[in-house]
Amino acid sequence: MSIKTPFGIVILFLLFLPYYLFAQNYPDQLYVLRIDSIYQNIESNVGMKLSSDGKSITLQDSINDGYIILKPQYSQSPFNEGLPSWNGSAANSNNGFRVQMRFPYNGGWSPWLTVGYWKTNIYGSYSKPTYGGGMVDYDYVKLNTYQNAWQFKVLMKRTSAAIESPTIHKLSFFVSDNQTTNSVNITNIVNDNPSAVFIPTTFIHQYSVDPGIGGDICSPTSVAMILKSYNIDVDPRQFAIDNYDTNFGMFGIWPRVVQNASEYGLDGAVTRYRTWSEAREVLANGGRISMSVGPPLYTGHLMMLAGFTTDGRPIVHDPAKSNGYSYVYNKTSISQSWFNKGGIGYKF
Repeated sequence: MSIKTPFGIVILFLLFLPYYLFAQNYPDQLYVLRIDSIYQNIESNVGMKLSSDGKSITLQDSINDGYIILKPQYSQSPFNEGLPSWNGSAANSNNGFRVQMRFPYNGGWSPWLTVGYWKTNIYGSYSKPTYGGGMVDYDYVKLNTYQNAWQFKVLMKRTSAAIESPTIHKLSFFVSDNQTTNSVNITNIVNDNPSAVFIPTTFIHQYSVDPGIGGDICSPTSVAMILKSYNIDVDPRQFAIDNYDTNFGMFGIWPRVVQNASEYGLDGAVTRYRTWSEAREVLANGGRISMSVGPPLYTGHLMMLAGFTTDGRPIVHDPAKSNGYSYVYNKTSISQSWFNKGGIGYKF
């Protein structure tokens, strides 16, 4: 009977409170810094400036090597996973930039962690950045504890002041809670039936682009189809070659293909989706999505989301299939493939 005493009630509340705190799923959140916000949030600046047209950050005229550190950024809710991406330019192999991030750790900040580079790896090789509080798994920030802050650092370099400077005009960070992915309800997702919409494009079969690399270029091929859906001329093979990450020996690094599309004028970011209706809204508003999928359809693959049938089934342009244009998979299988993997995609 002591459980009914005020003291007992307090004890029970305290026992269940930690479970409640750790059981809740924190919401997905996208944070974007465009040029005005980037410039206004510079905390440290060595050799960098606002471009003469005010549209990007570049190296100063006489400087070959510089960097900016931005002020700490804060999320409204805690997160333990993050997807960084950026938009900018680098004209050739004699210039480039590297993006780094750091997170709260042991009362201070973690080391600077490289989350990617563009275009040539002008700064040299690096291993998957790891520290006591987490790591960058190729293109995916994974933290051991929940955090709500981060900092960006952008380094730029060119071999001569006579060479055009690289630029950057957008930094994105999509943060989430891994429990949201772990608790996904596939039945609810399958029962979500968006209204019909369809995005046509010029279909590209990845294995026909170049037989030597065809098995590895689903990511750039899916985005080349997105470019063509906007009537933007692109050579699929050159786009794939430009996408190659020499550090990791991979064509499929997520923020790299978003940046690659930025060179063609697209505004992009690596994001997540949790329902088909959410993705359909992007298409209806003129946007495009490339989906990063896994089992049971593929071990790992990228395909363009083309739309939905009249009965709400997803339509894709799948570059791995010679007949992959306007392809309709079993809805349960494609829902598992995308949403069990976290619903990660490129949004343009």
